[in-house]
Amino acid sequence: GRILIIGGGLTTDVSQSAEIFDPDTGLSEEVPWRMRVPRYGHTATLLPDGRVLIIGGSMGDTTMEVFNPASS
Repeated sequence: GRILIIGGGLTTDVSQSAEIFDPDTGLSEEVPWRMRVPRYGHTATLLPDGRVLIIGGSMGDTTMEVFNPASS
């Protein structure tokens, strides 16, 4: 039931941060993990092991990285 929120913003003010939102409580908590590059227009895919694969965004960026909530 929790939601991972990563990156986003306007083309001139793009975020590298991540936070987890809990809709049951209405609260969000910033996690200490930061993406390697600021991203918007990216995709995030939940992997079977619970990690999240983040790909692309930011003006044609084709890099990828993995967020592991277990290590946050």
